[in-house]
Formats: sequence, structure tokens, C-alpha cells
Amino acid sequence: MMEKLISVQIQTPYLTSGQITEKTEYIWLVCHGFGQLAKYFGRRFDVFDLEKHFFIMPQGLSRFYINEKYQDVGASWISKENREMDLENELNYLEKVFSAETKNVDLSKKKLILFGFSQGATMVARFAFYKKIPFDHLVLWAGGFPTEITKAQTEFTKADSDIHLIIGRQDHFYEHLRFDNQIKMANDHFKPPKTTIFEGKHEVKREVLYGIFEEKLGLKTK
Repeated sequence: MMEKLISVQIQTPYLTSGQITEKTEYIWLVCHGFGQLAKYFGRRFDVFDLEKHFFIMPQGLSRFYINEKYQDVGASWISKENREMDLENELNYLEKVFSAETKNVDLSKKKLILFGFSQGATMVARFAFYKKIPFDHLVLWAGGFPTEITKAQTEFTKADSDIHLIIGRQDHFYEHLRFDNQIKMANDHFKPPKTTIFEGKHEVKREVLYGIFEEKLGLKTK
């Protein structure tokens, strides 16, 4: 058998929450974790004032049933099958979504937050560094940098850009040794990251999310 490739034009959804106005201070690009859908994952961010915060919530291009009852559906970003091709597709999708929502926005007057959870953390980090997105905050929650990222790929970032690494103390899917390695990688390729270890599992908890951005990053959440 011979494997061949073909290019096709597809339609695929993404979500937004809020509207970009003169009062908008923060623009978020939020990437969900493995097996999640953007419309459910996005509810985690309802603790923020939509007058100040605008959310762009893309969804992994691969959708599948997540249980044997064929009722609940989840999405994924990439897998080991045709990995490089899927990565290129996902990055192009993220770039097109981001451009569609910000093409008429002066990003120098807003704060850009790239947020990824679990598998979405690696995806949003790839988007940041492959596409040279000028973020103010890169938040990797229960996930981390892709291993192939080099120091040269991070040199475009602004001097005051921050990386924030977050993990739950009882997280059984993302080992704490990997968390320590992510801290080292940030130090080697970027600068010392902000870190948070909270009491919880492999999850984005609203109260932790709110506390981190209100207290540690100094953002105006309400």
C-alpha cells in the first residue's frame, strides 16, 4: 500500500466569550486538554469580567467518543500518528483563528495571555514559539513546553513577558518530576517562571484560576 496526501478545505468551530472594545484589557487564547471540548472547558473562565477580558477558545481538530456509550465527545490536538502533518494543520488553524479575532486590534494596547491545560499547554506553547506570538503571559497548566523548542525560538519575546507553570499537588497524570523539568527548561530557554502548586488533581479549578491571576499576576479579574 502507498500512503498519499491530499489538501482539502474544511470548516471547524471555535468559540469566543466577550467582545473586544476600548475597555478590553486582556485578550486570551485558551487551549483545552485531551478529551475536552472548548464549549465546556471555557466555562472555567466565567470568574472573569468580560468587560475587561476577551476569550478566544479554539478546539482540537480531532473529535472522538470518549466512552463506550458513544454519548460524550471529546477533542484532541495531535497524536503520534501523522504527528508532523497534524501539528502543521493545528498551528495553521490556531493562527487563522487568532488572526480573525485580532486583525483589527492594536495588540500593543492590550495584554495577551496564552493559556493551555494538559495537552493544550504544549499546543499553545508551540503556537507561541513557532508563530512568534508576542504574548505577555504564557500559562502552562498541568502541561509544559514541547521538547523540541530551542532558545533561539524564544528570543522574539518581550523583555517583560512571563511564563507561569501550574500543577495540582494530587495530579496523577502530570508527574511532579516533569514539572521540575519544565522549570529547568524555562530557566534554560527563557527566564525563571512563576510557579503555582495547588491542592487539587488534574483540573482547572475556578478559585485557583481566579487567585493566580488576581494575586500573582496582578490582573484585574473583576
